[in-house]
Amino acid sequence: MRRRGCMSTLVIFVLLALLCCGSIWLIGLPRARDTVSDRISNGLSTQIADQLGGVTLQPGEHTLSVSGLQQQMQDAGIFGNDVELRVSVSPAGLFFSFDTNGQTIGYTGTPAVEDGKLVIEYLESDNDVLGFLLPPDKLAGALERGVNTYVSAQGQQMQDLTLGADVITFVTVST
Repeated sequence: MRRRGCMSTLVIFVLLALLCCGSIWLIGLPRARDTVSDRISNGLSTQIADQLGGVTLQPGEHTLSVSGLQQQMQDAGIFGNDVELRVSVSPAGLFFSFDTNGQTIGYTGTPAVEDGKLVIEYLESDNDVLGFLLPPDKLAGALERGVNTYVSAQGQQMQDLTLGADVITFVTVST
């Protein structure tokens, strides 16, 4: 009789543990991804506005300093003090990485303009395990949303985009 009671308790404990793990997997992970994505999107939009003068975006050519954006986002503490952000750009594409506690996750992709909006094409992670926590499509969406939200709020849309050494130059037109 005692063995059945111990076995029942063990089975209940295992089921509760599985329920907790399932809850974290189904609820916690998506919420964490959304939080990081929202921080990136909002932070990027704010820092682009600051770098471009913060008032009204006029139609024409605009240049962003990528190292300036990186420093502004780091100084604003968008990712906290224990996460180091690295962003670089060259004519070949965009590199975006996070370093925390000795772990690095990097992403590479190609920004382009489609239908008047920024799109990040071919974004890939260099770390499959950590890339699972923040999938490339989630990061691409955050980057696109951050830029497109700012540009569309100014009554503009993107017409062209050029990558240079540490700069992104884009052309906007009125909508």
